[in-house]
Amino acid sequence: MGRASACGIHEVRVTIHYSLPNRTHAHPEGMPKPNTKKRSPSETAEEKALAAEAMLRKAALAYAAVAHLNTSDPRWRRCWRALLIAAFRVAEAL
Repeated sequence: MGRASACGIHEVRVTIHYSLPNRTHAHPEGMPKPNTKKRSPSETAEEKALAAEAMLRKAALAYAAVAHLNTSDPRWRRCWRALLIAAFRVAEAL
């Protein structure tokens, strides 16, 4: 940024201050942080077990809907695989 003159280019410096008068922050009150509660391992394990149980229930219902199909049917295989994975998740959560 500069301007030309007959002798050459003269540099023009502009200082801009982005300070706020008498404050350290734009919003001193700010947003309050949510309280984070440390959860015990048993609470976490209980949530995992409930989630795995719900997954198992959903997979079992899906399998029941296609149980009458031939085992070579891709829908049957997909539901059986989901049921198997859900059962392992329940066992893992316990």
